[in-house]
Amino acid sequence: MQPVSNTYNPYTDERFVDIHITFRLEDVDAKDEATPSSNGAESISRLMDLLPGTAVSPGKIMTMEDNLMQTDGTWDILPDGATVPYWSTSLSDGSGNFAVPPTLTFDLSGPASSIGFMMYFDDPAGCWPSLVRITVSHDGTQLARQEFSNDGPVLAAELKVQEYNKVVVEFLRTPQPYRRIKLYRFIFGIIQDFDANTIATATFQFGASVDCSAIPSRQLVFVFDNQDRKYNFLNPSGLYAYLQDGQAIDSSLIINGERVSMGRHYYTVAQATDEALTAQITANDRIIGLDDELYEKGQSGTWTLREAVVDILGGEAVLDMSDEVAARTVGRCIPLETKKREALRLVAQAARCACWVDRAGAYVFRDLVAGEPVDTLDGNNCTSLASIGVTQYYSAVRVTVRDSFAGGKAVEYTAGTGANIRTYTNPCVVDGQAVADWLLATNRRRLQYTPPSRGNPALEVGDTMTIYNAFDEARSAVLTNQTLVFDGGLSADTEAVT
Repeated sequence: MQPVSNTYNPYTDERFVDIHITFRLEDVDAKDEATPSSNGAESISRLMDLLPGTAVSPGKIMTMEDNLMQTDGTWDILPDGATVPYWSTSLSDGSGNFAVPPTLTFDLSGPASSIGFMMYFDDPAGCWPSLVRITVSHDGTQLARQEFSNDGPVLAAELKVQEYNKVVVEFLRTPQPYRRIKLYRFIFGIIQDFDANTIATATFQFGASVDCSAIPSRQLVFVFDNQDRKYNFLNPSGLYAYLQDGQAIDSSLIINGERVSMGRHYYTVAQATDEALTAQITANDRIIGLDDELYEKGQSGTWTLREAVVDILGGEAVLDMSDEVAARTVGRCIPLETKKREALRLVAQAARCACWVDRAGAYVFRDLVAGEPVDTLDGNNCTSLASIGVTQYYSAVRVTVRDSFAGGKAVEYTAGTGANIRTYTNPCVVDGQAVADWLLATNRRRLQYTPPSRGNPALEVGDTMTIYNAFDEARSAVLTNQTLVFDGGLSADTEAVT
């Protein structure tokens, strides 16, 4: 379950529901390909810190500019070892103008395209410019130049440019005299914010497969106001040319004022028609990107689940698995030309666990078994208590294992008896009988709840709920899939197994 306060209650009789979606409409490669330089920066400046987006102002820091050395108790000296990504050496004059404008230059090793640029200046001390000039070029050919007025710590400069490899930013004026420029963050793009006033509907889907026959991708689909037709394909001044796979979309649902993160998704596709006043964006988690990458390092032998996952995803991936699960033995014989998503599924199933990506972006490997209930679904928050069913009956399972690299024959492992057999094929299985027994057990978890409810956005895959049926009988069930729909209010379709 997502972290919430002790007073969090998603099922109050009267409920206020809000939504917030932030779309990072930026060039996804530019910050890794950019090298910043300046015509003068203080010695504590670290220009490369402008790009990751993690640097923030330490607060009201006393400096020697006019009115920035105050003793009212709210100002402090710069902490030892502190840095400012960019602190200009140039000081504006009594009119706020610069004799030589402080200038930042970003040289890119590859071409970039964006709808503009965002800059985050020092807010507590008010060290921002009031006039900025941006020049964008490619190999010396100027593509665009424009001046932007600014009246706060965040400048969103809308300037649509494609295929550029150099950006020059000149700070021409400050709102107060005798000021330097302090810049903490530079973005090759513009962050767009959507809320309940601009979002018509938003659908969040997430889940996992109990027997790891699939690794579903977490998905967000939202429909929003497009009256300006910026997202229409044929609009020559529209945004389609700047939409890129991998652009980050952060979202949250707000219940009675308490914000619940719905995690980060990544842009996949946009849809709109010339006549429509709305547009639709679909975004998914990172797992869908693994369908575009092949794993080509399969071979005979064994290793642990953790070793396998790290080799498939790389060492930077965040993993969530217990030490016991991580140490389970799986085969290395992932077939050549296997997509990484499928490779991940094979080793997870061979380790007898489900796999999914959580809202924090971590790859979770866990058996979906009931634990301590964190929520209750009953007549007070469900629109129907009749949504209960039994999945298809299998009397046995058969697991076929073959190491294609060793060239041996296929080996079959069976659990259960009878003619109604479900078959699995997985070359990465090592302990075949244990996997067959586990798969039979997952298939015998046939009682499935699908209650429509008012929706609790804090629930996560693997959470245990107490669910009541129409006869007021309660059982514990594990959440396997959930669809949340925001349309001004909130509703949910939940799938859970006992």
